[in-house]
Amino acid sequence: MKVECKPSKVVTFERLNFNETNRILYHMEVSLEGTDIRYEPGDSIGIYPVNDPVQVAMIIEVLDVDPQTEITVKQSEEKLSFEKFLLSRVNLSRCTRELVTLVQQNVKDPINKEKLTHILDPEYGLLYEEIYDSYHVWDFLVEFLDKDLPIQEFCDTFLELLPRYYSCASTMNVVGDQVDLLVGLDVYISGKYQRKGICSYYLAELLKAYEDEIDIFHLPAPHFKLPEDTSTPIIMIGPGTGLAPFRGFLQERQYQEESSKNWLIFGDRHEEHNFYYKDYILNLVENEILKFDAAWSRDQDHKVYVQDIMRNYSEEVWKWLEEGAHLYVCGDAERMAKHVKKALLEIIQTHGKMSSKDAKNHLKAMRLSKRFQQDVY
Repeated sequence: MKVECKPSKVVTFERLNFNETNRILYHMEVSLEGTDIRYEPGDSIGIYPVNDPVQVAMIIEVLDVDPQTEITVKQSEEKLSFEKFLLSRVNLSRCTRELVTLVQQNVKDPINKEKLTHILDPEYGLLYEEIYDSYHVWDFLVEFLDKDLPIQEFCDTFLELLPRYYSCASTMNVVGDQVDLLVGLDVYISGKYQRKGICSYYLAELLKAYEDEIDIFHLPAPHFKLPEDTSTPIIMIGPGTGLAPFRGFLQERQYQEESSKNWLIFGDRHEEHNFYYKDYILNLVENEILKFDAAWSRDQDHKVYVQDIMRNYSEEVWKWLEEGAHLYVCGDAERMAKHVKKALLEIIQTHGKMSSKDAKNHLKAMRLSKRFQQDVY
């Protein structure tokens, strides 16, 4: 079920790195005028994307259906045209088992029917995973479909098109009725084709067709907040787009004026191409508002990551923690956050002269007292 949204205007959309092709980042500013959205640093903004109209047109062509054919949205019983349904309600990047089954039941070609039957056999689950990971709906239909499908049944097989969440990279105390976001456009190969992230492609390349207006909503993050006591030091660890909430944190700390020490540990591939918000960050360093260290993973023979920076400065990290610092982690949950946690446990165990068990209990106590907070995805 779609969350109630506020129509909002994108007022700025600027590319931040020009020598990257697989991971392009944009600085985005969205006006909140006329909405009741009031966010705090650490919160997120949800955005409902619109699917690529070229892919939608290809699906309609393959199925040979009038785009204005009325269908019913399974989740809400809403009536929509087939075209609008494909554009705004469903995920076209995933072929569900229900879709593969429907095509298998209707396909005429005996070779394709046998192949799809084999793919759907539970004993060969990995074959379906290949379909799920390698095909979008349009190229799956092009390759396997040779007969009309019952359109309502086809519509009932889809996953819902979900919103994407972006950390607020600003504070309203500084930017007013506006929210800044850091948007990464993912470009990758899947199956035979180059693919792009659904929401990031919509924001980067389709917005003009919608007069720069997007549907957004506010997602509070009570688990990821600055300390109430502005004299408390903070350590922020965020590679890549994980930098976004910390820009908001730093704006807020500047606004507070009397805030304590701030330490940002950032990481990406190359300093020359991936030092986002460089002028802003270096200005904070120059004015002694921020301690800044970076891991440029590809700028030397051996790879360096944020957890390596933590280990290099382990004694200082421990000193800040002993002074009551809150430590924040934002970014990749699969690898980065696990490596950062491991490095943090090592620091606690070594410099706190604790056993492994005591170090884990110490970190647990930090989490319970909100001195260790994560926003990972």
